[in-house]
Amino acid sequence: MFKKVDHIGILAKDVQAGIRTFEKVFGLEMERLEELKIKDYISKIAFFPVGDVHLEIIQSGQKEGMMADFLQRFGEGVHHIAFEVENLEEVVKKLKMAQVKFLVEMMKGADNTKAAFIEPSQTLGVLVELVEK
Repeated sequence: MFKKVDHIGILAKDVQAGIRTFEKVFGLEMERLEELKIKDYISKIAFFPVGDVHLEIIQSGQKEGMMADFLQRFGEGVHHIAFEVENLEEVVKKLKMAQVKFLVEMMKGADNTKAAFIEPSQTLGVLVELVEK
């Protein structure tokens, strides 16, 4: 079902501060900075390759919603882990048949991907994103 760990999403209040931290502290090189429009807000996402996995530093443009709630409750930090899947629609259908609940069943993700988010209560408190490239 899962091909590999695709990325780890890290929420930041300021993507530029996050970029400076990961470049300075870890010596990582940013691959690119992307702006992703979702509904009526724009998120900024910095991509850092680490082997076959990316770290995504995310500054959400949301005033309300999943990411805004997370920042308010927990502050900056690890937000989700993403697994790449072959066919997102099939995987979501199969998981729903197994009674898995989703926060978001299908949305446009960063880097022209399709994405879905599983309800954390289903995955030991970890927000899991499924990504089809």
